[in-house]
Amino acid sequence: MIDRNAIGNWIVRYKRQTAVACILLCLVIVAAVTVIGKKKGEAAEAKAADAMAQQQEEEEAAAEPSGAVVSAAGSEEGVAAVEVNILEKDAHEDVNAIVQQYYDYMSSGDMEGLATVVDEISDDERNRILGSQGLVEGYQNISCYTKKGLEEGSYVVFVYYDLKFQQIETSAPGLSPLYVYTNEEGNLCIMKKEASEELTAYVEEIADGEDVKALRDEVKQKYEEAKAADEALAKQEERYVRLSSEPEEEQPAEVADAGEEPPVEGEEAPPVEEPEEEPEPEAPADTGEATAQNRDTRFTESVRLRAQPSTEAEYLGTAYQGEHVTQIESYGDGWSKIKYNDKECYCKTEFLE
Repeated sequence: MIDRNAIGNWIVRYKRQTAVACILLCLVIVAAVTVIGKKKGEAAEAKAADAMAQQQEEEEAAAEPSGAVVSAAGSEEGVAAVEVNILEKDAHEDVNAIVQQYYDYMSSGDMEGLATVVDEISDDERNRILGSQGLVEGYQNISCYTKKGLEEGSYVVFVYYDLKFQQIETSAPGLSPLYVYTNEEGNLCIMKKEASEELTAYVEEIADGEDVKALRDEVKQKYEEAKAADEALAKQEERYVRLSSEPEEEQPAEVADAGEEPPVEGEEAPPVEEPEEEPEPEAPADTGEATAQNRDTRFTESVRLRAQPSTEAEYLGTAYQGEHVTQIESYGDGWSKIKYNDKECYCKTEFLE
């Protein structure tokens, strides 16, 4: 049995030592609690940091658009900055507007209007556009697929359209690239002048993207299906391939007048000349009865001029819609002898007012 009096006497006798022991025990307990609490706090903080990092990664992954094309551009410090460049459909109203104007002017042969939306018109481009007036009815269902251009305010545009030929029921789906940029006046403009090597490389890189390739394949399939469904459209395509000098064209853009062959695209039209001291070319016997005209008139469309009243005769040059000419005489087979730029030559009568 425990003797309480003995224990009490022992505590009184060793009270100093007992107090010190109690204090030390309390300090040990407090230190242990502090260490354990600190470790638990550090573990909780680490766990919370890991959770925040994982959440941030998930949010960034969710924010990145599906199918986006990522490009890298060097910053001033030499660090590559990643930028998303998505192929967007009809995303810019101002781009759609200028592209629509461009194709409207092309289909109507309005060269003055065309000059307001492009930065340059070459003779070859003029020949090609004016030479198609007798065949092209218009461009329908235009849509603009755009990516950011090389500089601010510019766009690489892949224009989808349905090209409608006159007297052909089925339209020809097509896809053509354009580069639209902001000029010095602050207006959008379609680039037709020669591009820099840097810009050319940039556009080629965009065109080689998987999204653009998929779009081209889709349009090409539509065009092949249209040709298969309409034999007349297929024949026009064959004619275009024969006349066109641009092998990179994947589908017909503008096609020549079936009655009068226009200049081949990319070929500069030579001036109308007549060999010196050679007799005036005589009309073949099968031209029909000649009727004197001797009147001033104008060309209703752009036509090729010939040394003889035949599409197989020597090509002398191109006359453009609206230009003045003197009709000397007309023939029963539909040809006329004319005087153009002080030279005598021949053209189809139907292209004269």
